[in-house]
Amino acid sequence: MSLLDRPRYFGTGGSADGWSVLQRDGREWERFYRERWQHDKVVRSTHGVNCTGSCSWKIYVKDGIVAWETQQTDYPTNGPDVPEYEPRGCPRGASFSWYLYSPIRVRYPYVRGVLLEMFREARARDGGDPVEAWASLGHKECVLESFIDLEREISVIGARGVDGATSFFQPFDNTHRHHILDLTVSPADVPERVAADAIDITRSVLEGLDYVGILCVEFFIAREGGLLVNEIAPRPHNSGHLTFDACRTSQFEQQVRAICGFPLGATDLMQPAAMVNLLGDLWGDGEPDWAAALTLPDVKLHLYGKARARPGRKMGHLTVLAPTRELARDRALTARRLLAPEYAVRARL
Repeated sequence: MSLLDRPRYFGTGGSADGWSVLQRDGREWERFYRERWQHDKVVRSTHGVNCTGSCSWKIYVKDGIVAWETQQTDYPTNGPDVPEYEPRGCPRGASFSWYLYSPIRVRYPYVRGVLLEMFREARARDGGDPVEAWASLGHKECVLESFIDLEREISVIGARGVDGATSFFQPFDNTHRHHILDLTVSPADVPERVAADAIDITRSVLEGLDYVGILCVEFFIAREGGLLVNEIAPRPHNSGHLTFDACRTSQFEQQVRAICGFPLGATDLMQPAAMVNLLGDLWGDGEPDWAAALTLPDVKLHLYGKARARPGRKMGHLTVLAPTRELARDRALTARRLLAPEYAVRARL
């Protein structure tokens, strides 16, 4: 039947009510339709990774390939010759087979580089048998990690304003004791390239998160020169406490400027500085000797007003400014030793 002949049929063969039309075409479309929805078997599954509800799905398989899927329901059926409707209409689940056979789907699991090296070594040792090599690595569930030949830890504190403007303090050198920050020195003793890279990474974090306010990124520096992000702290950070005395604008003022939409302040380091934390351990033999530490003219004492001192609890800090970072570090450690000489001897501060 030609397209030109077709219109004449719309005027004849209609129903008595005039709402339906009889068209004498072939029924090839039914064969195509039936073949499209034929299947060999139906299995039950869920798309838990695709949906928070983990709905039950009927997976229709034809020739070993997923043909389509429908949500499992208790609603009345449309009959054996017609696919069921989707009363809840989950477009992500109903397109699962599209992702399953997509050319961009990850078809093989990722493997950690360290684990791959272990497997290759075991395979060479076991005569090339992959099964024996894998078995020799053990079958226990684990998290595979590698040690870092750590040279130092640094941190960068940056700020981003409402208008997208950014500002950064110079990187800080950090020393930890019992996994608690013990000493911070600024500027960090790192090459200019490393400092610039750390600031660039921090800028990327701020912009990538569309963040407004103060944010700190902590880094590991490996001995071979690698710069690794260790932690991201979206707040004023302990390593930046020395900015209160040593920088033109402190991290605390910068936080207020950023979130209030004011221009960010200058972050110039006016003089090399060091900060040492004061933990509750210093109160073990009574109140620390504040006067002894303050005999050193460059020492600044900051107490946080906490009512009770407990071991490991941060109670305050000391900041020292000096002509060099080495001198600032030494004076800060000396001042803390003067606070509680007995504790200093026991802890070998």
